[in-house]
Formats: sequence, C-alpha cells, structure tokens
Amino acid sequence: MILLCPSSILLSQGGWELVYSGNISSYPVYRDINFINETTGFTLTNFGLLKTTNSSQSWNQVIIPGLTGEISCYYILNENNIWVLTDHKVNRTSNGGLNWNTIDTTISEPMSISFINALSGWVCGNGGMIKKTTNGGFNWLSCVSGTNDNLRTISFQNANNGVCAGDWGKILSTTNGGLNWIVFTDPYQGFFKNSIFYSQNFYISGSGVNIYRSSNNGNNWSLSYLNASVISSIRFNSQGRGFAFGSPNDIFSSINNGLSWERMSPNGLNPAVYGSSVTPNGTIWIAADSSMILNSTNSGAGWNEIIRNYITGENLNA
Repeated sequence: MILLCPSSILLSQGGWELVYSGNISSYPVYRDINFINETTGFTLTNFGLLKTTNSSQSWNQVIIPGLTGEISCYYILNENNIWVLTDHKVNRTSNGGLNWNTIDTTISEPMSISFINALSGWVCGNGGMIKKTTNGGFNWLSCVSGTNDNLRTISFQNANNGVCAGDWGKILSTTNGGLNWIVFTDPYQGFFKNSIFYSQNFYISGSGVNIYRSSNNGNNWSLSYLNASVISSIRFNSQGRGFAFGSPNDIFSSINNGLSWERMSPNGLNPAVYGSSVTPNGTIWIAADSSMILNSTNSGAGWNEIIRNYITGENLNA
C-alpha cells in the first residue's frame, strides 16, 4: 500500500530555520584594519572606511563628502592626517575627518600609498606606476620605476629610503626618495601585496610562499621560506616579536627580527587573514574572512571573536 501525504501536512510538521543569511552583500567585508592607539582604529570595507573609538564595540562610517567609487587604498599617518584614494581622486583630511579636500589627479588605479609626514608621500599601482607628492597629495610627480608590472605595496622609512613590490616577483628599492629605483626579481615570482619597515629592516610578503627581508635599504634581500600559500600581513609588537598572517590556520612568529619564522597554533584564528594591526600595548587586531574582526591580548596565545557576520565567504555546495 502506498500512503500519500499532502504537502501541506509535511510543511506543517517541519521546516527550515535560518541559521546564517546568504545575503553576504548586507555585511561589511573587513579588508584591512589599523589601530593607532588602544581604542581608536579604522577598518577598510566594501562599504567604505569605518572608525571605532571604543575598541571595536561599535563602528561608524567615515563620511567623505567627495568620495566617488570604491576605495582603492588608504593611509593613516595619525588620528588627524588620513588619505583615501579612488581612481583619479585623492581625499585628504588633516583634522581627523572634520573637513576633507577632494583632489583630482592623474593617478589611475592606485593600489598602495605611504606617507612619512603630512607632506611627503608616494603611491603605486598598475603598469609600474609610482608617483610622489611633497605637498600632502595636492600635486604628484611621476617616478620612473623600471618595470611595467603591477605594483601593489609601497613603504618608506624616511624621505630617501623606500621599497615597492608587486606582481611576478618584482621588488623595488630607492635611496633617493623615488627618483631612481633598483629592481630585484624574486626567482619564485611571488605576487607581493604587503610591505613594512621595522627596526632598520624592510619586509615584503604576499603569495609565493615566502617573506623577503632587507637590512640595507633594499640593496640585498634574504628569503625566509614558509609553509603557507599567502602571507597578507606582517606586524611587530613593542617587544620586537613579529607575527605573520595569511592563509587559513597559518600563523607564524619571529623573535629575531624576521631572520626565521616559527609556526604557531591557530588557537581559534582559523579564517584567512586580510589585514592586521598591533597597538602600542601589544593588542593584535585582525580583519579576516567571514566578515570577522578578532583580537588577541596575549601575543596570539588566544583569540577573541569580536565580530562575526557569517560562516564563510565561500560557496556552500553540499
């Protein structure tokens, strides 16, 4: 005998509970994070730049009246001086966002920007583009980079010494403020997206399973191999301990200024990491996949889930 049950009866006895919404676009994706002190920080999202003044208890949109298009890159020198770039436009504030200047420029598809003070800065981007400003971003001078590959990260120690890196293993260095650049090519042709200066050393990382380190302003580079596919962010705390983040479950630590790196236990930091920041007191802040913000107050021994908006950014197929 075959028993047929009306569909209305089946539906009345069961159903589905919404655990996580698939409408990812309603949530911010935290692409980077930058804390300038213990309570005040900024995060770059697909909705724009957000700011907290209470250690991530709440985030508010940074209102930039002249902002058009998606933010390509930004730089926070201090709480007063901030630059936010979109295609062909530089938005600049010198009073913490109370007022903004929107400057039309010839900067096409910028990818990274770096300032050493309120006046002197550099930007890089597609096709080997590097430009320099000496008046806070109102005017820009083109620099000859020596490459046509896309450049995705730029950092300066002072008015003379800086590095820049990007696709197909290109790492550039300058000792005269960007007028001339020395080009080094990683033989493993990594794609670099992160650069920092710390304690007389420059560090370059990205995809390509490595971190490059230079202790002589980019004239020579030493290679540290890591068992990871992406290192998206390197940071150091005030005690000189380094942390490297990137692929899911991959955390590395260095206690010798980046000469070598040791794998750490994730201890709850399981998603891919897009950006990180360390406060003066040593709190590590993480912007991660699944629209997450986490922090650690014990040098990565444990992680606190501050914000989590959905399970994963990947498609769920089963």
